[in-house]
Amino acid sequence: MKIFKTLMIASLFFVVFSCGTKQVKEDVSGVGVISLEQLKEKIAVSSGKIKIINFWATWCKPCIEEMPYFESVASDFGEQVELHFVSLDIIEDLSNVEGLVRKRNITANTLLLNETKYDEFMPKINQEWTGAIPATLFVDEKGNEYFYEKSFSEKELSDLITGLL
Repeated sequence: MKIFKTLMIASLFFVVFSCGTKQVKEDVSGVGVISLEQLKEKIAVSSGKIKIINFWATWCKPCIEEMPYFESVASDFGEQVELHFVSLDIIEDLSNVEGLVRKRNITANTLLLNETKYDEFMPKINQEWTGAIPATLFVDEKGNEYFYEKSFSEKELSDLITGLL
């Protein structure tokens, strides 16, 4: 009984202290949670590469279908490209995002945007964003941004990145 009480107290202690953290953490599945401010900083900071930020959700079939194309093209371009998948699922669905990443063997940096006020944050990513997904932001080495609300084929992605280099 004493061991049970000790385990219960330790578990409660862990829950209390882990719930209060606001720091962005990466989960074991490789899915991190990111704020809008952190995402905007990631977009703004120059990496000397073409940045690709693909916005998707677990319930968006065209989003999921194009993910392998992004990974393949990013692999083809190697060090010239930096790929980020940003999920628009709600934070309560983080386990769904993690499960999809594992199931689909997604290796690119995958983040969940911890933001629910879509009408407020979407224009901060791009003024023309109507809310449709998949949506992708490309940032060239000079910081120029190109935003698309559409699905891409592998060839379209390859051609677009070639044109940005």
